[in-house]
Amino acid sequence: MAQPRWTVLLAHGFGDHTGGWGRYAERLVAAGGAVVACDHRGHGMSDGTRAVIGDFDVAAREYLGVLDVAPFVDQVPLVLAGHSMGGLIAARAAVLGSVPACGLVLSATQLGPWPIAEKVLESITRGGPIPDEARGHVLLDPEATFDPGILSRDRTFVEGFAEDELRYVGVFPKATLRAWVALRGRWDAVPDGALELPTLYLHGGADSILSHRASVATVARLVREDLEVRIFPGARHSIYNEANRDEVFDVLTAFIARVTRDDRVG
Repeated sequence: MAQPRWTVLLAHGFGDHTGGWGRYAERLVAAGGAVVACDHRGHGMSDGTRAVIGDFDVAAREYLGVLDVAPFVDQVPLVLAGHSMGGLIAARAAVLGSVPACGLVLSATQLGPWPIAEKVLESITRGGPIPDEARGHVLLDPEATFDPGILSRDRTFVEGFAEDELRYVGVFPKATLRAWVALRGRWDAVPDGALELPTLYLHGGADSILSHRASVATVARLVREDLEVRIFPGARHSIYNEANRDEVFDVLTAFIARVTRDDRVG
């Protein structure tokens, strides 16, 4: 097997697992790279209470721990990448300390304040009902009906998602919600411009699960100078499995080529 020209360390999203990222890996391998990843604790085939992330900084360190066993990573440029909740993990990994990476990619990621989630946590902690503004939200309202169609307009992907027994479909467990909300204070404590890595932020303009608005403001504050933001009109949450995925992958691989200085990507 030929050695890749660069490696992407991928963090998958909430309820997901690495087995659902075959298309992503195939596209990046075809572009000359490699993708390494693991199922987060409580996800896929990993140990742990189902869907529970008790501390995102712990999850970030476990994510970086994959580098200790992955091939090639000490020989070629490394890019950190995370989707949805995985973006939180990759971003925390990037700010926790010295990481041997040359770029960071965040997709469909909620960074910074999430007032609705904070209200839900406050209410359920005191034994109250779900606030009205959280009603129907698939991650916050236990009575919400989950339709995989909110993830993508691609029916083939939607049908495959529904048949995947390793995926968790449901609201945040209370411990995961508490850990997510706790990140607001941690982000506030990070100085402006502390994130030195070139960063690409991708989000679907029709994503009804997580909003890009507060996230863009947060990432713009954190990234020192090299930030690219791309919002794809009409795209839903799972942008790498969307109808316009070729456009998304073109943006992704162009960014990787730039930060790894690989002029053969394209």
